[in-house]
Amino acid sequence: MNEDVKLESIDCPVCRKKFDVEYVEKDDSAVIFKDSDFMESYKGVNPELYAIYVCPKCFYAAFREDFLNIPWVVADELNKRKEERKTIVKNADFSKKRNLYLALLSYEVAVACYKLRKNTSEKIADIMMKAAWLARDMNSWQLEKDFLNKALVYYVKAFENERNTRMNQTTSLYIIGEINRRLGNYEEAKKYLSWAFSNKIGEEDKIIKTLAHAQYSIVKEILEKKRKPEPADQIEILRKIDFLSPLSEEELRELSNNLEWKLYPKGKSIIKQDEGGSSFFIIKEGEVEVIITTKGKSKVIATLKNNDYFGEMSLLTGKKRIATVKTIKETEVFSLKKDKFASILLNNPSIANKISRILVEREEKLGIEIKEMESKSWEILSMLLQIKNFFSIEE
Repeated sequence: MNEDVKLESIDCPVCRKKFDVEYVEKDDSAVIFKDSDFMESYKGVNPELYAIYVCPKCFYAAFREDFLNIPWVVADELNKRKEERKTIVKNADFSKKRNLYLALLSYEVAVACYKLRKNTSEKIADIMMKAAWLARDMNSWQLEKDFLNKALVYYVKAFENERNTRMNQTTSLYIIGEINRRLGNYEEAKKYLSWAFSNKIGEEDKIIKTLAHAQYSIVKEILEKKRKPEPADQIEILRKIDFLSPLSEEELRELSNNLEWKLYPKGKSIIKQDEGGSSFFIIKEGEVEVIITTKGKSKVIATLKNNDYFGEMSLLTGKKRIATVKTIKETEVFSLKKDKFASILLNNPSIANKISRILVEREEKLGIEIKEMESKSWEILSMLLQIKNFFSIEE
């Protein structure tokens, strides 16, 4: 017998039969790698193979620390259900050396036993997790996925409904988030991982919180890549911008290739009043509020949603931002910088004239009174000169 594997004689609390069981002290095992979901790889014998004690007579199974600690009512019920467990183990001989097959069978029969106890969702989740790790060792992703899904169900159940669990709140939030990440449930993963690293309970859990933040960053990047629109969608969005209507299809396509996509969280200021700027923004999805501050008092003057835009005056004239724009909820935006727009204006200066007229007319509709045609013409000319000066357009 391997020197890492020890032998213990024990009396089964269900059938009262004495048997010998092998076990490995986890604390004595040399860990060579620890995965982000706490799976450990060992230099010698894998102690997870021996995590469950199984009586070879009645097939009662439990973690070593729980095996003898069983209420008599549960023991009596387990004794009555011996045939059910016998069906699970399929004539397996648990007196033999433990291998992957016997380990997985031990997990399965242990789950059946724990289901008869109260408040054991976390125990069952731990077993499912260990089964997923064994499947990973076998390079069986489908089997690992199945067990991860089952582990997730029981970890969530334990977190929501049970007290006095082995894991504290931060660790529970983290493992639920990490399993969701591995399963590709990125929105759920993002939610739980963010709760984990921002959790105010358990300030001492710095390692878990650091790990949660790292995994959150991975998930956020994946979601951003998945949500980034196709070029054809970007052109369609640009078509809806009134001051860009003078542009040709080719020019719109050129602009779309230069759009930058970004996701802003709730409560984030995208631009701030009185700051310099030379870019404008289109809301792909989300909602923002436009805030103007005068003499120390702030006022929301508008709410912008999908396909609305802001910051165009800074893009076209270089003026300072006249308002702060802040997200009301998570918001996706496209941004376009001056240098990306400059080549189009420089190649086709007449577009500046058309854009100037559109901007002045839009300001008029928004309530900026330009009563006389002559005054309106001066406004258009002023706007045109500002654009030409900003982009250094020669006559």
